[in-house]
Amino acid sequence: MQKKGEIALLTVRNCDTNELNELVLKKSPGDVIDLVGVDTPVREQDGVNAMPCDDEEFLHQFTPANMPKYKLTLKKGAVIMLLRNIDVSAELCNGTRLEVLSIMCENRLLLCRNLLNGKTTFITRMSLDYKDEASGIAFRRFQFPVKLSFSMTINKSQGQTFEKVGIILRSPSFAHASTYVALSRCRSRENIRATANLGFPLPSIFKILNIVYEETLT
Repeated sequence: MQKKGEIALLTVRNCDTNELNELVLKKSPGDVIDLVGVDTPVREQDGVNAMPCDDEEFLHQFTPANMPKYKLTLKKGAVIMLLRNIDVSAELCNGTRLEVLSIMCENRLLLCRNLLNGKTTFITRMSLDYKDEASGIAFRRFQFPVKLSFSMTINKSQGQTFEKVGIILRSPSFAHASTYVALSRCRSRENIRATANLGFPLPSIFKILNIVYEETLT
């Protein structure tokens, strides 16, 4: 069986990544387990100069890109990604992918296998702070610092190499050299597959853009 750490689905947008992750999880064997966090408004006495949001329902539905979901849905065998540095010496860093081996102790512990080095580790819930000065929203979420990672954005895949890569371009790339980054994540070009919204009629030649900001090269 192909190791889960050697396969990745890459997308341009977070919303596409989230949708694909939920689809793959749904089709994976096993029972889902909902891991519910705790959201708390952060006030000035907590050291954050922002207006707290007291609407709990809003906070529960609000998931910034660098935060885990309030209700995290996982299965045994799911591939997840760390959203915080936990132990750099053990290669448990922001962006590290793990496989869930077991959900233990009345859903208080995740037993995981590090897909970088094969070592097992425990992941616990932790307090994660969020503050957006533009909107004034500030809150603290007590949750496992992870998200599903069968799929990830092209930007998040930088620095990683895989045996098989699927590139799903539901929208054109918009970041500098993003397409090049996606195509260079695989060890062999024979193991790259790409799909895009082509429209109808289908074009005779399939082209994708590689955005380059020339001013960054001078």
